[in-house]
Amino acid sequence: MKKPIVSVLIPVYNVEKYLKKCLESVTGQTLTNIEIICVNDGSTDNSLKILEKYKALDSRIKIVNKENGGLPSARNAALDIATGEYVGFVDSDDYIEANMFERLVEVAHNENSEVVICGANIFPERPRADEWLYTCLSPWYKHYDKFDPELLYWRQDTNPFLWRVLVSKKLIDRENLRLDEDIIVGEDKAFQAKLYPKAQGISVIPDKLYNYYWCRPDSLMSKQVYGSLEKRVFNHSKLVSRIGEDIVSGKFEKNVCEGYLEWAISFIYEDFIYLDKNNKRDVSEILIPVWKSVGYYSLMNDLPQWKRDAFGYISSFENIEKSKINISIIVPIEFKSRYVDDFIKNSQKMVNSDIEIIIINNGMSNENYIKIQKWLYSEPNLRLYNTPKHLSYAESLNCGIDLAKGNYITFSDSHDWYEKDNNSLIDWQKFALEKKSEVCLCNFVKKISKYDMSEEKIISKEKDKIYEASYHDCLFKRQFLLENELQFKDNSLITGFVFMCKAILIANEVSKYNHNVYITRKMHTADWISTKKCEALLEGLEELMKLSLETKDFYLHGKVFSLLNSDLFKQLIVNNTKPYTMPTKQCPNGENSQINTVSKLLKIVSMADYEMLREYGLNDEQSIVDTLCEVIKQRHVFLGKLSDECR
Repeated sequence: MKKPIVSVLIPVYNVEKYLKKCLESVTGQTLTNIEIICVNDGSTDNSLKILEKYKALDSRIKIVNKENGGLPSARNAALDIATGEYVGFVDSDDYIEANMFERLVEVAHNENSEVVICGANIFPERPRADEWLYTCLSPWYKHYDKFDPELLYWRQDTNPFLWRVLVSKKLIDRENLRLDEDIIVGEDKAFQAKLYPKAQGISVIPDKLYNYYWCRPDSLMSKQVYGSLEKRVFNHSKLVSRIGEDIVSGKFEKNVCEGYLEWAISFIYEDFIYLDKNNKRDVSEILIPVWKSVGYYSLMNDLPQWKRDAFGYISSFENIEKSKINISIIVPIEFKSRYVDDFIKNSQKMVNSDIEIIIINNGMSNENYIKIQKWLYSEPNLRLYNTPKHLSYAESLNCGIDLAKGNYITFSDSHDWYEKDNNSLIDWQKFALEKKSEVCLCNFVKKISKYDMSEEKIISKEKDKIYEASYHDCLFKRQFLLENELQFKDNSLITGFVFMCKAILIANEVSKYNHNVYITRKMHTADWISTKKCEALLEGLEELMKLSLETKDFYLHGKVFSLLNSDLFKQLIVNNTKPYTMPTKQCPNGENSQINTVSKLLKIVSMADYEMLREYGLNDEQSIVDTLCEVIKQRHVFLGKLSDECR
């Protein structure tokens, strides 16, 4: 049999939904002299049956069956038996263009290259991937006669994905190259770090010959990289460490070491800053010795100042003392967030070895980011998470819950503050521990500013007053939140209130700490919100109505109607449901319709249990439908105007 030009390596694990399209695209290549090595990595679905069906139809297909060992081990199993002049990689949930391997081999021969890198298309288009991925998979042409560090460390469009790389089998055999099987995340980059420096000729072409399914939720990458933020950091640290060790053992030139350090520090830094103090120490102990061995101190003056600062920050945790965290304070900061200076001044006095503050940067201004980062460098128990894209307020709070390490969790806004007494939070947590509380409330205090003492409202122990509190006034036991999978849902102005009510109703132990701890700044509230936010608000009220009926909690039942018919909510709902006068043609997405809002309002009112409301103290049935009546009244006014115009 004629020696194949390309060995196409396809690792297969539980991809029955995607495998047929992948195999069709590979068997249909215009370059026909190929071998197709499919490694069934312990699949438990019908993937093996599909492979066997295609093998019966195409003699070029070889099947290797093995126990599940992960992507690197599956690719290595295929490399062990590959016989082609070149090796190509295809993931079994993707597909390739018909001329992919013909084109790559053509470039390899014409330019005498042992490695050829191409571009890729991204599918599906919706949801849209981050821009960095489009940049990464849209390379510009360049031929390298020998290795240049920019290929690995400066060019974003030449790594990490191995499936758009054609490699000479002679190079693999000459250098005895295999993937590191203990590197689960970033194994492509680790392999390229061994491969590129040894290659005699590397070509980068702009042709998009591969089709990458970027957002499959059940993929290996989704589970191992995006499933746990902390797991991602440690996997990345292992990758960075391994590449550094290879550089040290390979005795590379100064420019390679410098390129590695520039890449490694910036690559790790964004993840490092959101780790808790104890995990920061573990990561620091992994990386700093390697970076020193690569030659950091001899090269540091060639690095940008911010990377030298980042190295100093990471290295400061190498020998720091570990400690248990009792309270995690989660603080989302967005672009319009005000009073950040006040928040920093107040919190600097309060934070200590028992308390960590997790800042969720959800698009904060550059000015505030600089202030937070300066504080970060001086406070070991401060953590900063930069969201990859703008999140809803609820999503940013959920990020904080996922990151928190404290025995208890509480939430703060950057315009609020805590009592001047540094021990107020610690005493609150001690009280919660004594009471074995899953939710522990403190006094509700609202002031115009932190110097104003005129407005102060303190909730009492009675249950009907509990629902006057805010989720900011609660300590939530972290384990309780995790076990009950309690997360914030986007319910507009009542996002935190819905969360707090759910927690109180589920908790076995709810206690009240009769002291001031958290101070809420009285802020201006707008009299209008978007239709989407109005609907989200009503969905939250509806959910609370259902909960109150299920638990027969007449306090909550009454609170929902008190909120619904309050001056603020009435104004928001009425302003939102005023009919548009714009023609339907000018509103293709239904902007001139508030049917959903009105329907949700009607549904909530129809759920009223008048016996429960009377028990709460609402005896005036008219007041229960007050907001609904006002909405109807405004519609009648609108219809009256239309009628007058028609006459």
